[in-house]
Parts: sequence; C-alpha cells; structure tokens
Amino acid sequence: MKREIPVGIKKFFISPVSPFDFDLTAKIFSGGDRQIQSYEKGRYRQVIIVNGKLILIAVKAVGSVNKPRLQVELASNEEISTRERKTAENVVSTIFNLDLDLPLVTLLSSAFLLASSFPLSTHRFRVFYRVHL
Repeated sequence: MKREIPVGIKKFFISPVSPFDFDLTAKIFSGGDRQIQSYEKGRYRQVIIVNGKLILIAVKAVGSVNKPRLQVELASNEEISTRERKTAENVVSTIFNLDLDLPLVTLLSSAFLLASSFPLSTHRFRVFYRVHL
C-alpha cells in the first residue's frame, strides 16, 4: 500500500489555563475507533473534517501540568488554509475543553456538594444552574 506524503502541514501551540493534565485528559477522550482517534506515546491523534477536507491533528504536551503548553500539528494531503487551521484549533479546544473556566467549575462543584446536604437546596441549585444529574 502506497502512503501519501502530506502536502499541507501546519504547526502551532496552545497554552491552556493551568492546571491542565494533558496525559489524563487525552486518555479520557481517546476511546473509540483507533483509525479515527488514538493516544499513544504521549501523542493524541484524531482525524477531523474541515470544509470537506480530511485533516489529521496530532497533539502533544510540551509543558507541565502547572505551565501547560500543547504542540498541535495538522497534516492533510491538501493545502490547509489559515481559516481551516483556525477551525482545527477550535476543534482541539473543544475536544480537550480548553475554554472551560476551571475555577468556576470548581466553585460550582463545591456549591453543589454543599447544597446536596440539604434536599430542598439541591433542587433549587439544579433549577438555578440548570444542572441535570
């Protein structure tokens, strides 16, 4: 089987809000069909479709949990435009929940745990924050 050499290759970096454990996060989100997504040897890979074009994203951590930095490489057998690169960056952010405000999540989790001690408060908390458990 002949392998095609990628024509379009783009590399960029993303700096998530700390703390961010790439290894743990990648293991959680790498289930499913290994031909579409996988996590091996510290590198998360997934095939995505942008504007009808197949693009392989490869993500690896080049920082630490407290100073996270992700290296993202895109590869396709077609040229990758700046707009497609930005779309792929948004996909990576979505996959790894990089836009999630962790301090807010921690605060809401703590508030829910406290509210869960009181049955009536739990119901009000769920209604107010639209939490569906």
